[in-house]
Amino acid sequence: MKPVQKREKRILEYFLKNKKILERLLRQDRPSVVRIHKMRVAVRRLRAVIWMKRQEVDLPALRYGDQSLKKLAKALGPTRELQVALVDAREMRMDTVGLREKLSKAITKSMVYLHSPRQIGLLMERLERLQRALEVTSVSRARKVNRRLRKDVNKAFKNTTRDIHPLRICVKRVRYCFEAEGLQTGGLADLQGTLGEIHDLEVLQRFVGTKKVIKNRVRKLRGQALRQAPKVLRFLRKEVLKARSLKQAPLRSHGD
Repeated sequence: MKPVQKREKRILEYFLKNKKILERLLRQDRPSVVRIHKMRVAVRRLRAVIWMKRQEVDLPALRYGDQSLKKLAKALGPTRELQVALVDAREMRMDTVGLREKLSKAITKSMVYLHSPRQIGLLMERLERLQRALEVTSVSRARKVNRRLRKDVNKAFKNTTRDIHPLRICVKRVRYCFEAEGLQTGGLADLQGTLGEIHDLEVLQRFVGTKKVIKNRVRKLRGQALRQAPKVLRFLRKEVLKARSLKQAPLRSHGD
């Protein structure tokens, strides 16, 4: 089997695996923390495959599939944020009455979407069309995908400001794209975890206001990210992307 064919096979298998996971989770009824988290991860991985394929060839099935997955992610987002915020608040022994009320409302909205035969039916239909499109599309331009990833990585690691959201999004995309192709991910998962924790605490801060305990934890996590980011960048430059244009540009510390 040619390298191009192997790549296509790996990507399709990755897609089918996460499609199956998402379908199984959609059939469940309880809006548990674990279920919502796994659904969102499956959605991210499926959208990473779509993103990769759209760098190579743009098809209606790819566009419409991405639209439905994005809509699902949006429906689950507030519930997931509040679930994590509630866990963090309890760990830091904060008052959680207001968070519980907000979470109850968010769950209701999420379940309205998840229990909608029209929305879920449309999602399943588009995923089936997307699967058929992936099965018959043999175009493979890995260089084009890597070129776009190099551009995103350069921008995200170079322009690290107080808002680390772009870096977090970039790290997630690169990680899932590498997973889809069966490549090593180095320290991407660890850096993504650290950046995710910072994001979760920033979300908590939106709900409960500025708290010293949150600021201290964020400062500690930023320091951890400062240590992780250069290692990840070296890995991307040396092992996978092999791009001389990736420059050493660690995160800048901004104190509080």
